Amino acid sequence: MVDKTDLVQIWDLLWPFIPPAIGSYFGLRYAGKASRKERVTTWFCSAFLSLFLVFAGLALISLLPGRAVASWSRHFLNQRSAAMVGACVSAGIALLVNVVALVLHTLALNPVSHPLFMQGQIGQTHFNSLVIAMGIELLAVIIFVLGIGFALRSAKKRA
Repeated sequence: MVDKTDLVQIWDLLWPFIPPAIGSYFGLRYAGKASRKERVTTWFCSAFLSLFLVFAGLALISLLPGRAVASWSRHFLNQRSAAMVGACVSAGIALLVNVVALVLHTLALNPVSHPLFMQGQIGQTHFNSLVIAMGIELLAVIIFVLGIGFALRSAKKRA
């Protein structure tokens, strides 16, 4: 379950977004003329904020299930092993998100004629390093899922 330390970590991820949200509300409500430099600065801060929000979302998506698995597995593992399994689940979720993003990005490119996709072509062969990397990462996710499942199943049998 989510305990006080988890809530503190979640708050630490979210508090930087509160002042910009309040500022953007008043900025939209009472908009005024802005110079080109001010517009560029605002755009840059907004772009950075959106990247930071994506990072914070990924951190939360990874943190919460990892903590849930760690607290669940404490019933049949010691605390250190349970924490390690939870950390592995968190890292695996981040890897899974990366696989999904990589597959969607690769499929969004036109494999026949897109220059970025064609840069991944290996010499005069039909092989492409982007597709090979996608396959290796998918294999890593499968190995990860099997490894975590095996570790939890064998620990549960011993308990």
